[in-house]
Amino acid sequence: MHERRYSIFVYLISFFFAFIYFLFVYLSNSHYWILIGSSFISTFLLFIYDDKMIRKFSRRIFLSSRLQICIYFLLIIIYLYSSISGMFLLINKISLQDSSLVIMPILIMIILILGTIIGMIQKLIQSVNYP
Repeated sequence: MHERRYSIFVYLISFFFAFIYFLFVYLSNSHYWILIGSSFISTFLLFIYDDKMIRKFSRRIFLSSRLQICIYFLLIIIYLYSSISGMFLLINKISLQDSSLVIMPILIMIILILGTIIGMIQKLIQSVNYP
């Protein structure tokens, strides 16, 4: 088993929120679903594969390692945005009389998702820059 730099449980929750936002954008006939879908797939592959597979994949792409990191970083930031947006979409669908009750859980969840994203970026940088 390979080392994880982030929580699997938080990743699965953020994956669920990102999937909700992906479906929302796709069903609203927006062209942004292509960009969100590619970030969705790239972070899923980053989640599944270990460092050795990412290194093999990055060597087959004929781009510099800095450009690869920039592209992956952009896709991961889009994934972060789609996870948080999906969470807000889901919370808006739940009718609450007092929405101030969910402010602290939302902030805690955003911090947890951000920590997972930072762990994914760390894994990506270390696996692409590895000699």
